[in-house]
Amino acid sequence: MEHWNYPDQLPQRPPKNSALKALAFVLVIGWIAAIVLSVGFATAIILRSANPDTGNEGSDFLFSVQQVTPSPEDFEHLTIRNRFAATYLDFSALEETAEVETASLSCENAFGSVYIYVPRGVRVEIEQSDSFFGTLTNKTSEVTANDALPTLRLDIKNTFGFVTISNRNTKGESVFH
Repeated sequence: MEHWNYPDQLPQRPPKNSALKALAFVLVIGWIAAIVLSVGFATAIILRSANPDTGNEGSDFLFSVQQVTPSPEDFEHLTIRNRFAATYLDFSALEETAEVETASLSCENAFGSVYIYVPRGVRVEIEQSDSFFGTLTNKTSEVTANDALPTLRLDIKNTFGFVTISNRNTKGESVFH
């Protein structure tokens, strides 16, 4: 029977293939990232091809955070394409524009978040909403519409993302401070 008196004399265990485990982990994470990105870009291509060109190129946001305040010139038809991004739209100018009866927004969102802020009293009409594993929340439906203010008409295509429509908190101030 053998006796060991010192730790350096103890029998050593063979290594547990930690390098192979780390390599397998990196490969799995890489495959997951490749699948998510390819599904996102395929969705972007499908959404873009499903929308015929209306003459308005719109704004494309990819992997970014954007704060957008549309001007009255943009109200006729504004197009936003949001991919893996967070976009904040502030329609404060609707409150100050008496000559515009309606404003129109087309929003394509894939794997992102779009927050639309409108002044209290602006009527919001969702003309079309296509959500595929996405969430559309309209928090303005309980607010009484003011006929003196324009109507905001929305066409929303949402894939694996969030679109939230809500009222501004204070009159006359932008949500971006």
